[in-house]
Amino acid sequence: MESLFDNYWEFLKKRTEFSSCTRPVLRWHFSEQLNELEMRYFNFLKNSKLVLDYGAGDQSLKRKFLKNNFIGQYKTCDISKNYQYDFQSLDAVIASGLKFDAVLLLEVIEHMSLQEFAVFLPKLLSILNPKGKLIISTPNAHSINAVWATDFTHVKSYPLPDLWAMLSLRGFKCQPFRVILTNSSNGVIAKIIAMIRLFIAKILTNLLGVDYATGVAMLCERQS
Repeated sequence: MESLFDNYWEFLKKRTEFSSCTRPVLRWHFSEQLNELEMRYFNFLKNSKLVLDYGAGDQSLKRKFLKNNFIGQYKTCDISKNYQYDFQSLDAVIASGLKFDAVLLLEVIEHMSLQEFAVFLPKLLSILNPKGKLIISTPNAHSINAVWATDFTHVKSYPLPDLWAMLSLRGFKCQPFRVILTNSSNGVIAKIIAMIRLFIAKILTNLLGVDYATGVAMLCERQS
């Protein structure tokens, strides 16, 4: 793990500072429009001229950005053969010589082992401009819902304090968030039920010492 933890004790020390960070809750739901979390992404990146969505999937976020008049270039990268992407691998991105103002890394790293992530992260950061931005999201390792319960391709959980410390030590200023999945239904009864369930979840998880938020996200900006 030498490339991931150049100084493991410095990493452990940095991680203790995470407790002083505020971690607001943002909501995510399936929608043709930008939801609350995605709107935060959009506002963070709206002035970026060249963006890479690594692990772009069905490219729904790209469509939403463009629908909201995103003025920059939005490039995509994914190994899937189901859609047309600008790049099929990170090595292809690196070979292009492009430097990006921002990279989106959404629901990707949980599919990597720690050894794979140790190789991947330096390569990913190498394509960012000196003041580049990184958005990263992953299932919440502290959630009462296990990261393994939703997808059998999940390999490893990545705790938010560790990600925050790791990127902070690499010159990024990071704002962490916790993410909850919500129902997009406009029905009054559905909304009331969702509110009751969330209220109960907050109480129970507080008693159990875990988190009701199923995901985490960070908005990171390179300072040096």
